[in-house]
Amino acid sequence: MIERTEDIRKGLGGEEVALSAQKNGVNRLSVGKKKSFLRHFLTNLGDPVIKILLCALVVNLIFVFKGGDIFETVGIGISIFLAVTISTVSERGSEAAFKRLSEECARAEYRVRRDGKITLIPIEDIVVGDVVVLSAGEQIPADGYVIWGHLGVDQSSMTGESREVEKQPNKDKIKSPESKTSVLKGSLVLSGEGEIVVFAVGDNTFLGEISKEVQIATRESPLKVRLTKLAKQISRLGYIAAILVAVAFFVSSLVGDSGWNRELILTKLADKGYMWQNLLHAFMLGLTVIVVAVPDGMSYYN
Repeated sequence: MIERTEDIRKGLGGEEVALSAQKNGVNRLSVGKKKSFLRHFLTNLGDPVIKILLCALVVNLIFVFKGGDIFETVGIGISIFLAVTISTVSERGSEAAFKRLSEECARAEYRVRRDGKITLIPIEDIVVGDVVVLSAGEQIPADGYVIWGHLGVDQSSMTGESREVEKQPNKDKIKSPESKTSVLKGSLVLSGEGEIVVFAVGDNTFLGEISKEVQIATRESPLKVRLTKLAKQISRLGYIAAILVAVAFFVSSLVGDSGWNRELILTKLADKGYMWQNLLHAFMLGLTVIVVAVPDGMSYYN
């Protein structure tokens, strides 16, 4: 924060604003590079269940050349294409909606004290050291300390708790949601009015740090670690069950349906067409078990 001898509530002067912007940056959150539709589509092909279906498609294609059912193969191919396309379109739609929301927020204007006068400026023009005037219904544009007044703030976007938190001038200068005087970018003023002096803007704010962690790689929360472990256990059980079902079906078709007749069993083993068809049915049955049992588990750590 820029040090000044005059009363802090007079705000920054013209030169101080330029120096602060140069030193601490602008009040804008960085956005990761947007993926192309094709890259997004190829990324979604990496979904574990889609990979399983792709394996099934390859196996079916092999059997098609050996006289298998082409309609089943086409059906699997169409299912994969539709699933990946719908997922890609849905995700890109969410990204577009977020982008529109961000652009609308960027057009918001705030009352800021500059050279002792209250001036209305765009949110992106707010710099460290600015004194921002806030009242009920306004979103906090940057991280700052309350220097005058009393604010009731909703910090649910940061902490997940929807209760109103009171903020007022205090010697406590901790830059966190627990602070009695710090207010954070993205929080909403529910009641009261007051003034804050900005100590962080853009990517240097509490919200900016969260945004960077979300866009890059983040350390998983303890809850997610436990869910991931449980998901892997569910997945293993699904694979084991699929193998057992496939083996049971194959043995039943080969031995059970033959009435345990040794000569009939040997005849079936010698029939390559029958063996290929039976193996395909066993594989597809096991695949069905995996697709039904595993997706919910995989979604936690995909």
